[in-house]
Amino acid sequence: MQLGKEIGSFSTKTTSMTVTPGDGDALDVSANVEGSAKLDGANVTVVGTVIFKGDAESGTLDWTARGFLESGGAISGKAHGTYQLTGPNIWQTTQIERLSDGRVIASRGEIDLAKRAWTGKIFDCS
Repeated sequence: MQLGKEIGSFSTKTTSMTVTPGDGDALDVSANVEGSAKLDGANVTVVGTVIFKGDAESGTLDWTARGFLESGGAISGKAHGTYQLTGPNIWQTTQIERLSDGRVIASRGEIDLAKRAWTGKIFDCS
């Protein structure tokens, strides 16, 4: 996927997880996360839920989040993407997200499964 200009970054931690049966031998994992982001220079507190569908090596993800701006406003977003195992206990994620202000952004991140940490970069796709 071609990504646009880098406009920010994010760093989140998993606060809780639920694992349920998926298709065949797969498991669906729902994770609640919280953390911070920098978007176009603004500091944002992020809370959201991501649902992974697939196996331990690859699959899809759906992300829904609310960001609370340091200035007092809020922004929400919904995303769809993929994850893929790239190393021991490491998933690489790529997703496209539609924000409530009409913008479309992309992100590429890395989840350290052992530390339950998800970090990455944000790109403009508008």
